[in-house]
Amino acid sequence: MSRGTFGKPFWITLFLVCLLKLLFVVTYPLNVSGDGFTYFRMIATRSSNLAHAGGYPFLVGLPLAFPRAVLAALRGPGSALVEPVEERRPGTAAGVAQGPPKDVEAKQALLPVLTLYVTVANHLMDALAVAALFLLLRAIFSVTAAVLGALVYGLNPWNVQWATLSRPEQVQSNLLVLMVAALYWARQAETPRRKRAGYAAAAALFALCALAKFNAALFVLLPAVALLADPSSWRERARLGAISLATGAAVYGVFVILYHAPSTGTYALAYARGHNLYVRLQRNPLPLFGPENGIASKKFAILSRVLPLETPFCCGPTLFSRVDWVPPDERRPYRERYLPLLRSQDRRMVEQLYAAVRDRPAGEWHSIHYHLGLKEGDDLLSSVFFEAVRSRPAAYLEGAGLLFLEVFTERPEVLVPVLDPALGADPPLNLLADAGKLEAIRLGFIRIATSGYRSRELDYKGSPAIWLPGVRIVTTLLSLTSIPTLLFWAVIGIGVLLSLRGTGADPGAARWGPALLLVSLLVFIAAWSLLFNVRNKDVRLVQPLLDALVAVGLWRIGGGIRRGAAAMSRAWS
Repeated sequence: MSRGTFGKPFWITLFLVCLLKLLFVVTYPLNVSGDGFTYFRMIATRSSNLAHAGGYPFLVGLPLAFPRAVLAALRGPGSALVEPVEERRPGTAAGVAQGPPKDVEAKQALLPVLTLYVTVANHLMDALAVAALFLLLRAIFSVTAAVLGALVYGLNPWNVQWATLSRPEQVQSNLLVLMVAALYWARQAETPRRKRAGYAAAAALFALCALAKFNAALFVLLPAVALLADPSSWRERARLGAISLATGAAVYGVFVILYHAPSTGTYALAYARGHNLYVRLQRNPLPLFGPENGIASKKFAILSRVLPLETPFCCGPTLFSRVDWVPPDERRPYRERYLPLLRSQDRRMVEQLYAAVRDRPAGEWHSIHYHLGLKEGDDLLSSVFFEAVRSRPAAYLEGAGLLFLEVFTERPEVLVPVLDPALGADPPLNLLADAGKLEAIRLGFIRIATSGYRSRELDYKGSPAIWLPGVRIVTTLLSLTSIPTLLFWAVIGIGVLLSLRGTGADPGAARWGPALLLVSLLVFIAAWSLLFNVRNKDVRLVQPLLDALVAVGLWRIGGGIRRGAAAMSRAWS
């Protein structure tokens, strides 16, 4: 499309959004804390994982594939690319340690370039999503709604801060927006060739979105409804469905065969499903887990007590980096002794064993994965979850309902260092308020001078500079935009109701699109409340769509106010 096709409102809106992104790029280095450490290593080493989905490192790390081949020549005895000692596989001598792929991040000279690349890549993906959101809202509603949607999402610092993390949630949400846009334009395409290309693109984006984090698979309702509602004939819709399935399968196959399996040693996408379901039991507002739930729960209770309590090397960058990361010889005695118990269906024998060990202290859940195998541990924890649900369905459903309702009141998290403790940031993220812990450089840049600040909330590679004037601006913006979550949902509800009787540039989509989108979001929240619990990072997946609905609500409310004011003016004239 030509420049004129987009129009001045598009370019002005995108410029304002990019201006805020530039502020974040200059102000904050890449935060690799928590799970971000594993994702950063996956990007740098072009490797996948069996606990953390590999779609984000696969996509963001694509431009690094060729440089990595060049950098491989730098590795060797005495090179800075040797793996950290603590990440060597257990049971191997230091001189012949066979660890995870040699880590490019350890090359100190490349660290600033690599972290800056990931930060900029995150922001560019988000800017692309803002552009798609603008064009989508303009095509369905109006230019005013498009400007509102792009600004509500793109100028919200609570959203932009996610680009400073080496984690997949923001890029995953960008892929979801691009998929929704592709579905709309595929449905509107006038020629079969363009329509097929549009649905194929949507399928590829949906596959990448689900590979970035598997919870996106719950949005399968959107492409299914879009395809069923397409104005094409049934025969053409069947063809479009087949093309979409083939495209999604092709993306999945390329990811698994060329990227995931060579890195992890298995075609299975993950072995952390059981752990996630077990965590859901623990986070349920009402107690769910107990050995009395059934045979699988008793097996778990037994194994967590008889296997070694101190299990090293957990979890993402080590134990779950490969299916065979723990040497077979180390696992063999435990597997020979305890696999018969794991496979047994003799309830009496299991109950006797549990009675004999029930007073022993219990170890961590990953001890089973470490000593018996990732698949064995995953299957057992999955069985523990479903057993608990069958045993206590009322407590489970009540807990899911409470977790569902929390979404409408939960406040977003502060994810960047700020100066105002009143924002509720965890202690490591407000350390910039203490000048004694900072080292001034020049032009307003500072470094964190204190050691030991690294935690699950904040971790920087090396000693990067932070721009203090930018921190002041971001802190102010976060304070000004801290609006109760329930208010956003109220605006969304009003907008959806008004849309059912309203119109727009595309009357059909303007009337029914917001309702379909809201139903899809509620289905996602309800399903994820049943399977896990909806955290801030899960909400980040749907944040662009939520903000689009907020913009539609504001546009509808504003239109109603204008019409009411015009009617009153005519009545008084």
